[in-house]
Amino acid sequence: MLEVQSKILSWYKKHRRDLPWRKSSDPYAIWLSEVMLQQTQVATAIPYYEKFLKTLPTIKDLSNAELETVLALWQGLGYYRRAKYLHSAAKEVAEKYEGKLPGSSAKLRALKGFGPYTAASVASIAFGEPVACVDGNVNRVISRIFMVNSNIETLAQELLDAKDPSSFNQAMMELGALVCKPKNPLCDECPVQNHCKAYGENRIGDYPKILKKKKPTRIYTYTMIPQYKQTFFLEKRTSKSTYEGFWQFPTLEYKTNPTGAALKKAFSSQYGLNILLNDFSKTRFKHQLTHQTIHVNAGIKQLQNNLSIESTHGRWLSRKEMHNKPLSALQKKIIQNLYLY
Repeated sequence: MLEVQSKILSWYKKHRRDLPWRKSSDPYAIWLSEVMLQQTQVATAIPYYEKFLKTLPTIKDLSNAELETVLALWQGLGYYRRAKYLHSAAKEVAEKYEGKLPGSSAKLRALKGFGPYTAASVASIAFGEPVACVDGNVNRVISRIFMVNSNIETLAQELLDAKDPSSFNQAMMELGALVCKPKNPLCDECPVQNHCKAYGENRIGDYPKILKKKKPTRIYTYTMIPQYKQTFFLEKRTSKSTYEGFWQFPTLEYKTNPTGAALKKAFSSQYGLNILLNDFSKTRFKHQLTHQTIHVNAGIKQLQNNLSIESTHGRWLSRKEMHNKPLSALQKKIIQNLYLY
């Protein structure tokens, strides 16, 4: 184990990437980076990370911010539940810990959005707690070195360099990201090639075992953009869902494609809008999410006055005001397709 630790740490010192969060010892900055890097590529996360910290430089700033502000900073990164949990946890930290993150993984686990990985990564990197953090990269490295598909966390903890858990955890993640890749791993560049059982058995491709992904479900959405002069009607999502707090145009969602009569009745009942099926022909496209394939249909409805639409959570917004609201990637795509920016 000691030889493997030494080789991985030596490799990391030579090959580690120059990333902005590695220049900071601030637990808040480290926490933010770990949350952003979940489901997001490093290159994509960097500008968001820098803008977020510039706007909300401390946990207290984050806790005092409106959720809408946080979502606006996050828009484009996707997986918006991360931003909501970040905001909720910041409020809890400000209230219980005077704006300073607790230094143990056990206490971190009690905060909103802190799963085993996030708690371990922040505790080890920011506070030096000797606890292994296992993300997808580390899981792959451990699985191949020991040629196993189970007990990954236990083996990662046994391999951990307790003297420098911060560097070692980052080294393991870096090794998985740069060398021990899911496909076409660079085994000839691996510092622990001679210790890797899967490599020795020529079975790198068998580890780790990949579970088959479920096919994405189909969703059909119909979006109508009410326009009055140079303003557009949007409503704020209030339901407890991924897009809670975001703004969107009047939209109805279906599991199967509805009839024109059903759409007409639904938009009349929910928004007081008189529409025809052909009104949604301005733009049609597919929007792919991890778990959903969304068939989008959208159009613009010119109104004679701004009183002819019914919604308790909506507002008429100018183009500039609309641009400053948090909008999902799908809503932005609709806007771009209809040349509203």
